[in-house]
Amino acid sequence: MSEKMNYILGGGVSGLIAGYLTGYPVIEKSITKIPPLFFLWKTEETEDFVRRLNFDVKTRRIKIGYYYKGDFVSPNEELRKIYSNKIGRDSSMSEMKTELKTIDIDINDFLSRLKENVKFISDEIIAIKGKKLIGKDNTYNYNKLVSTIPLPKLLSLLNMSSKNLIYSPIFFFKTKIYDEKILNSDYDYFYVIDENIYIYRITKQPDSTYICESLYPSFMTNWRTTLLSIRRAEFGKILEGSPPDLSSKNIILLGRFAEWNSKIRTHDVIKKIKKELL
Repeated sequence: MSEKMNYILGGGVSGLIAGYLTGYPVIEKSITKIPPLFFLWKTEETEDFVRRLNFDVKTRRIKIGYYYKGDFVSPNEELRKIYSNKIGRDSSMSEMKTELKTIDIDINDFLSRLKENVKFISDEIIAIKGKKLIGKDNTYNYNKLVSTIPLPKLLSLLNMSSKNLIYSPIFFFKTKIYDEKILNSDYDYFYVIDENIYIYRITKQPDSTYICESLYPSFMTNWRTTLLSIRRAEFGKILEGSPPDLSSKNIILLGRFAEWNSKIRTHDVIKKIKKELL
């Protein structure tokens, strides 16, 4: 049994950033793989953070498209409502922007530098009782716990109900697309607004393949394609619900799926760490 310490539960991007900034050990069976889609928005917080990791700050402009009825169109409120209805929740649709400033960075290198500077405990937590993390290999007494794992998982560990948390898995289909309009476009990603097309967003990859996101496990499109691989994210799309008050347990929620808020980005995570943990 360990002495009382502060810990971070979860080895995803939010957990690694928190571990790097606070020095708290990160508990996870294995470090989470790179998310299928990850852009680092360019903000004051993210610029400062990547400089701490000895990266040069270079801007990359991400071009965003909106596909509807066989063509790329200008976004508007009516299309946003159609898209929101399609995915089952209110969506800002990237605030209907056509361009996004991000930091041009090698994500593999970014995560590698984080991992090299984080204290990591390889263990699988199977329950939380009182202020004890019960792992398969050890028990950890904590003063403060920063949870970055999906909220339904945390509540299960606490033996608490998560009935009010509604979500849908996301299926990532890596494909080749042979549609000329899509191939000739220069969008980094685009929203598919048509309600009769299961795919809701498509992101171009460096190898000229595409990642098609869907809430359905069946891959069906209106274009000629070759399906290369499928990946499922269980806690993919947050639909409804809100987290309970866990302050009495000294648990701080950090990150989009931990806080059950789809609007949270990496810069929001860094802000919260600086405000509440440093």
